[in-house]
Amino acid sequence: MVGVPTSKGCLECIKLRLKCDETKPNCNRCTILNKSCPGYIRPAKFINGWKGSHKTKKPKTPMKDDAMTIRPKQSQSRAPIPTQTLKGDIEYLHGLIHWRTSPPREPRTLLPKSIAPLNLSRDVLFGKFIESAIPNPTMESGSFPTRDWLCAIPPRLGKSKALDDAVECLVQHYTGATANAQTLLLDSRQAYGRALQSLQRALNSKTEGSASETLCATMILGIYELFACTAQHSWIMHTGGVGRLMEWRGPARYVGSGNDFDRKMFIAIRGQLIMEAFIADTDTFVARPEWRRIFDSGAAPNSMKSLTDDLFRWMSKLPQLKRDLSRRWSEGERNERLSQCVALGKEMDSWYERFQPLFGPLETIPTAEIGMPFSYRFPNQWAASMWCHYHGARVILHGASKHFDLENPEVIETRVFHAEEICKAIYCASLEQASGLFGPYRVSFGLRMAHMAAIDPTMKKWIEEQLMQMAAKMEFMRFQLV
Repeated sequence: MVGVPTSKGCLECIKLRLKCDETKPNCNRCTILNKSCPGYIRPAKFINGWKGSHKTKKPKTPMKDDAMTIRPKQSQSRAPIPTQTLKGDIEYLHGLIHWRTSPPREPRTLLPKSIAPLNLSRDVLFGKFIESAIPNPTMESGSFPTRDWLCAIPPRLGKSKALDDAVECLVQHYTGATANAQTLLLDSRQAYGRALQSLQRALNSKTEGSASETLCATMILGIYELFACTAQHSWIMHTGGVGRLMEWRGPARYVGSGNDFDRKMFIAIRGQLIMEAFIADTDTFVARPEWRRIFDSGAAPNSMKSLTDDLFRWMSKLPQLKRDLSRRWSEGERNERLSQCVALGKEMDSWYERFQPLFGPLETIPTAEIGMPFSYRFPNQWAASMWCHYHGARVILHGASKHFDLENPEVIETRVFHAEEICKAIYCASLEQASGLFGPYRVSFGLRMAHMAAIDPTMKKWIEEQLMQMAAKMEFMRFQLV
């Protein structure tokens, strides 16, 4: 009958013209969109009647389609959310990581012919993403752990819906960002919501909750957050969730010949876990002895892989060192912390003595930048990113040493020196074409430390401009100083 609605969905889904799953008492779509479900009872609708009776004509024979249609019975209540398990601990998943209601889709428009790769399969597009993310395959294996992990994912596709949906979400965003297609970017946001649902179901499963593919899907969605950044600090919350899942699985899952893929995941995410703990002002489980042993790769002492492992081994101590600065200590405890700073400084010096001979004296080249007139030329992006990490850690150690050593005043020139050394490596590490999509990710820690240590307002402004420029590749760089 004209004017009589036929949908049996909730009032909110009818209003937004969305397909409702009709789950009672609240539909799941309203829950995902963080809206209060108004229910299914429609307000009464009054029309002018007429006296007399009216008869409804019934068809002589039932419609064949109607007779064969069987509507599945809907669930009357949502499954309870566990409160004392891993699923309840990862709060970002239940809240879908600040998932925002997307605006109604605009009518689709024809995309330009330049977006021909959109017709390619998901696996092919994922391969192109890996090539664009870290475009230097000739580098020594282990120098870029993220690449080693990403390259190991394709053989596992098709085994887990959570992993498949996560890769689909990332690929859609990458393709949309590359082609500057807003329709695809909006589709990727919808795909992100579906991927989070699949991940939640996997975590709630007894068989999939601790599977390698489930952890991998969580990390893939973390990469999506780095590029899309659905909320200001969503990438930090997501990384915290990855860390809790990884810690819950236990260190034994990342060692041994049968856990090679799991170890690659740990090695790829360890730097981000340290960064998350540093920003959140918390300790990190990565610094515990049983986890630090996973860093040992058995590579040659002065190889890129060994130097990378050793750098993150002593960097895992930085979050605790930062936390110690905000506490009050007795004189004896202060001296003990100062001794720890001295020992960490010697560990850094030993590492640098092995690192610096790999590329020799650095060539200085002039730039047209007002805030940074000179830049270093490194032999590769790995050396430039390690340089930024080293000097960023030096900024923290310098501040901590002067905090615990009351007899010696702080030397401002030392702090400024480390900030300048970081800034001189930024172009090679993240801005030039060969750095790939992950270039900004490799210098985010160093730039935060440089901005904190810089005194000159011109240098601070230059750093802020670099962050905004890098945000064109990775959106999360926009919020590094917030």
